[in-house]
Amino acid sequence: MASDFSGSAVIDRPIEAVFAFLADGTNDPKFSPRVKEIRKAADGPIGAGTVFESKVKDAGMTTTRRFELTTFDAPTTIRWAERSKNMITVPGGGYDLEPAGEGQTKVTVHNAFEGHGSASSYWASR
Repeated sequence: MASDFSGSAVIDRPIEAVFAFLADGTNDPKFSPRVKEIRKAADGPIGAGTVFESKVKDAGMTTTRRFELTTFDAPTTIRWAERSKNMITVPGGGYDLEPAGEGQTKVTVHNAFEGHGSASSYWASR
């Protein structure tokens, strides 16, 4: 059973700068305390097909995650899909960016969360 999450914020930076910062997944620990480590899995430019591997701590548990960028349309759209399997995974998520005024950018993040295992089977049957 999947659940969706989204949220928006206005960043006091131009859209190109915000896109470049978010596209480089190694910046994630700078704004997400749950991301403990992250690295790009292979050399080369960042774009569709780029994979990032991370260690993330949620609810006291540390898990290893592997995400692939699936859409990369500068400076407005980044999409990803989780390629690892954990109790909860993100089959799809992304950022939408749009100008929000002089030198500002509105960023909307969205994720779909999917549970796996006995707990998710129990709640799906309710």
